[in-house]
Amino acid sequence: MRVNTLGLLILNAVLVVGLTASPGPAQYRRMPSRAPAIGHASLPRGAPPARSVAPGRSFAPRPAVPPRTTYTTPYRSPTARPTIPPGYRFPGSAYRYPSSGYRYPGYYGPRIGTVNRGTRFVAGVNRFNRPWWRHHYGWYYGAWYNWPAYPAFWANLPGAYWLSPWWTGSTFVYENPYYLYVLYPTENPYILGVPRGLDYSQPLPVPTEAQENRTESATVNEAMACLERGRVYFKAGRYADATSEMDRAVTLLPGDRSMQEFRALTLFARGEYEAASSAIYSVLAAGPGWNWETMTGLYPDVQTYTAHLRLLEAYARAHPTEGSPHFLLGYHYLVMNEFNAAIDQLRAAAKLSPSDKVSPAIVDALSR
Repeated sequence: MRVNTLGLLILNAVLVVGLTASPGPAQYRRMPSRAPAIGHASLPRGAPPARSVAPGRSFAPRPAVPPRTTYTTPYRSPTARPTIPPGYRFPGSAYRYPSSGYRYPGYYGPRIGTVNRGTRFVAGVNRFNRPWWRHHYGWYYGAWYNWPAYPAFWANLPGAYWLSPWWTGSTFVYENPYYLYVLYPTENPYILGVPRGLDYSQPLPVPTEAQENRTESATVNEAMACLERGRVYFKAGRYADATSEMDRAVTLLPGDRSMQEFRALTLFARGEYEAASSAIYSVLAAGPGWNWETMTGLYPDVQTYTAHLRLLEAYARAHPTEGSPHFLLGYHYLVMNEFNAAIDQLRAAAKLSPSDKVSPAIVDALSR
């Protein structure tokens, strides 16, 4: 017993001495570090802590991360809109702009509420009644898609199932009140006539998909070549040459609404508002028009388009009894998404031209 008791005492003494000599947790925390930690007095505020490096080695600098590329789609590009002075009043309209400056799609002025029904709906409307739309890739960016409702005569056209749940109004028999009967030279120098693609007294012969596929490729290629030359002439300010090219293009493909709409734009740029209204009426009777990105992409800059628009507004003020400038002005306000101003102009056009059935139908659809 004495031996065991003595042994236990010796073992207890050894353990006490060992624990006393070993550093405790507090001593570990107080041990100095070779690398300064975050918040160390030797580092400036906000600087990252130094990393420990093995003797004789050094860290290679971390490669710089390239900036993230931002891709802008045509439908979201912040294209500058016509600059409108403070307090500007549209011709014949009680609507005033409270401010001025650059205009962005969907972010300017109080206007009628719009609806975006999804990307599939937008794609369907953009291609609706637009034959050969694949050939227009690169300059055609879409049509009017954010309306609260759509005219019934659009919903009854072939391939308009995208619009069928959201149509309003009634259909009508086509009659173009702005059509100007103009004779053109034919292959026979002694005979004048109206080419098929320029006769706006009749609806545009928009082909079905099967008819589009049966069109000879040589005819399509020649028409697209005329369109390409017309776009180059138009951007260069040679509007008469652009009209000549488009006359040839729509003669080859009279049912191409995009070509017909561009031909009307060349007439608008030349100040031939009656002829432009006749062509635009036929285009809108077969479906929605261009969006803002498509329109301004054909111009060298927004200022040129703004100058043309101001001339049309001045012409409409100087000719208050003519319906065609009001109709054409309403179309351009629709391109700009200025629904309130467009409704005023289309109402004036319908009042001055009672046989205009497109204007009241669009007004009814936008007023829903």
